[in-house]
Amino acid sequence: MMDRDTLDVLPVATRYTRAVHIERDFVAGEEALSGYQATPLVLQTLGRILDGLSPASTTRAFSLTGVYGTGKSAFGLFLAHYLSSSYEARQRLLEQHSTVTVYEGLVSAVPPLLPILISGNNGSLRQSVLQALYQMLTRHTSLPDTHPDLVAALQTPLVDAQRVAELVEQTNQALTEQTTSGGTLLIIDELGQYLDYAFRQDEAADVFVLQALAEMAARSGETPCVLVTILHQAFDSYATTAGAVQRTDWKKVQGRFEDVTFQEPDDQMLCMIGHALCPDPTDLETAARQVWAESFTALSEALGLRPPGINPEAWRHLLAQTYLLHPLVLLLLPLLFRQLAQNERSLFSFLTSRGTLGVAGFSLLPPHQRGSRPYLSAPPPARIHRGEYGSRAVHALPWAALVGTGRSTGTIARS
Repeated sequence: MMDRDTLDVLPVATRYTRAVHIERDFVAGEEALSGYQATPLVLQTLGRILDGLSPASTTRAFSLTGVYGTGKSAFGLFLAHYLSSSYEARQRLLEQHSTVTVYEGLVSAVPPLLPILISGNNGSLRQSVLQALYQMLTRHTSLPDTHPDLVAALQTPLVDAQRVAELVEQTNQALTEQTTSGGTLLIIDELGQYLDYAFRQDEAADVFVLQALAEMAARSGETPCVLVTILHQAFDSYATTAGAVQRTDWKKVQGRFEDVTFQEPDDQMLCMIGHALCPDPTDLETAARQVWAESFTALSEALGLRPPGINPEAWRHLLAQTYLLHPLVLLLLPLLFRQLAQNERSLFSFLTSRGTLGVAGFSLLPPHQRGSRPYLSAPPPARIHRGEYGSRAVHALPWAALVGTGRSTGTIARS
C-alpha cells in the first residue's frame, strides 16, 4: 500500500463546513467563493434563472427548496456574484468553479444585476425588504427622490404588502436608469424564519407581500427584477397548526413562484467528496493517491461497487481523490448523512474534522493509533454516533443499539 508514517495532514478544503451568511459573505468578495463547486445541479438551476431574464419572460420569481445543509445559501451567494458581474467575469467564474466543462449558454450577455440580499430573521419580511432597499439606495446618493417614500414606509409598522412591492419596483427602475445595471436581483435567504414569524404573529401581509413581489417581478419586462427565495420546505409547511383555508392561501402564494428543488444526487455527492479531499491535484500525496487507486479500482469493479452514473476512468480518479477512505465507507457517506437528516454540511464536517473520529483527524494519528489498516474503515454510523454528529441525528438511538451490540461492524471493517 503506502507508507503512512510519511503522511502529514491531508489538505482538506474547509469551506464546506460553515454556514453561509449571504449578506456578509457577499461583501467579503469572491474570496468567499473559494473552493465552491458549480455542479451540474448548480448549472441547471442557474440556467433556469437565466432563461427568466429574456425580455419576453414572465418567470422571474423562483423558490429554491431543499433540506438543511444542501448548499442552497452557497448557491445564492454564487448567483449574486455571477449575475452582478460582467460577461468576462461570468466566464471566469464558470471556468473556476464548474465541475464540468460543458456550460454553453450560461455565460449570459444580460447586463449586470444589482443584488439586494436579505438574510432571514425572526421579524417582519416587509420591514426587512424595505430596509434592504434603503441600504441599497444610500449607496447611490444620486437617487434622492425615492428616499422619503422608503423612510415613510419604514416608519409604518403595518405597511401594506402592495406598497412594499411598488417601492421595490420604483427602486429597480431608478437603479436601472441611474446606474450601469440592467436590473436587480432580490434574494431572500432563510425565508422560513420570516414565514415562522408571520404565522406566530398572524401577519398575513408578510406572506402576501411575497405574492405582490412575485407578480411585480413577472411584469418587470426589459428592466428585470429577479426574485429568489431560499427555504427548507414548502410555504404552507411553516403554518403547522393552521386551518385548511390558511394553508391553501399559503400554497396559492407559493404558486406564484417557479419551484426549484435543490438536492444533489448521490453520485454527485461522491464527486464533491473527492473535490473536498483533494482540492489541489498536485498536492504532496499525489503518488500515494495513485497507489491507492491502483489497489482498489480493479477490486471494486469486480465487486460491482462502482456507481452506474460514474464511468470507470472517473471512478479511478475519484478513488485517488478520496485517498484514506475505504471505498465502502465512501459509498455509504452520502446515503448515511441523508438518512441522519444532516446532509452536506455535516458530511463535510466529518471529512474536515481534526478530531480522532474525522477524516482529517485520522490522517494526523500516529501509526500505533491507526490500527492494522492504513485507511479509514470504521463504519460511519459508529464514528458519527460517537462523534459530534450523533447527538443531532434522528436515528441516534438505533445506531447506538447497533454499536452497543457490535453488529454495526459487519465483515468489511472494524470500529
